[in-house]
Amino acid sequence: MRLALDVRSIGKSAFLTIVVAAALTILTSAAAAQEAPATQPQPSSTAASEQHLERQRAFAKARIRQDNRRFPQEQVDAAEALYQIASKNWRSDEARASVKTLIAKYPELNRTGCAVLNLGQWCTGAERERYLKRAAEEYGDCFYRNGVQIGAYARYLLGHHYREQGKTADAERIFDEIRKSYPEAITPSGEVLVAVLREEAKGTRKPDTTTQPAADDQRPQIH
Repeated sequence: MRLALDVRSIGKSAFLTIVVAAALTILTSAAAAQEAPATQPQPSSTAASEQHLERQRAFAKARIRQDNRRFPQEQVDAAEALYQIASKNWRSDEARASVKTLIAKYPELNRTGCAVLNLGQWCTGAERERYLKRAAEEYGDCFYRNGVQIGAYARYLLGHHYREQGKTADAERIFDEIRKSYPEAITPSGEVLVAVLREEAKGTRKPDTTTQPAADDQRPQIH
């Protein structure tokens, strides 16, 4: 900022006042410019990148295609029909009956793993623990279509179930399994699961164990 003023015409005191005012204006503008970026929303420290999410979704598609190659189409369709019955109301007796049939008749199908975890999320007490544990131990390689791996997310829910029951050592053991075996796993909301555990351990966020099975209830169209 240039001051094309004649000191003799306005007086020394007035000139100094103008100079000070101009300097304050410049400093204020500069400070505002520096502060502006801080007002922009910052990315979450737990959010998975789009590339990371796409990679997990690719794993899910591959797992579903594996079933389409390994098993007759009528078995895949029958399992899907049972899943859809259960998805109408996961708290119902029909849902429990459908999941039991899936486990008995189609124990190796990806959709069975999804159903076991879904039912476990809606259950309480010992039944919740039983289904979450079964999903974690027997269906660890299964995926929801959105890229959430059954083995990892079942362990996350099971760990917090143990913590709520006062079984702290069991909870930490389960969380360690996630850190070691599922470092790339994501949550239904698109966060990196190990990053979520890290923030929870620091106390910067509360656990989110809300029931979220409905996101994968539609029939998959993957061939």
